[in-house]
Amino acid sequence: MAGAASAAQTAVVAMVAAAMLLSAANAAVSCEQVSSAFGGCVRYIRGKGPLLPGCCDDVRSFANSLTTTDDRRAACICAKNIVRQAREINTGNFVGLPRMCGIPSFTVILGSC
Repeated sequence: MAGAASAAQTAVVAMVAAAMLLSAANAAVSCEQVSSAFGGCVRYIRGKGPLLPGCCDDVRSFANSLTTTDDRRAACICAKNIVRQAREINTGNFVGLPRMCGIPSFTVILGSC
């Protein structure tokens, strides 16, 4: 179980890192925004449903909103906390979400936030 939680945390860090590569508007990022950005993906992330277009739209939009180092750091910290509290995550679906949504390739440095 600890391995699944660690993989899920890595997946969230990977998704946030992918978002770091994109740019758009200025704004401070809240944990509510992070949670909301992935809200349309919950059934897919849990392995309970298909990947819906709205999920990718929300994730892409959120990724585009992370324009500053502070935004990316805040999103990363929130994402890590969300994963620590999450239940029923299908790690494969979660890790593959950026690729499935067409978010560019990325490199993850764990602990970067």
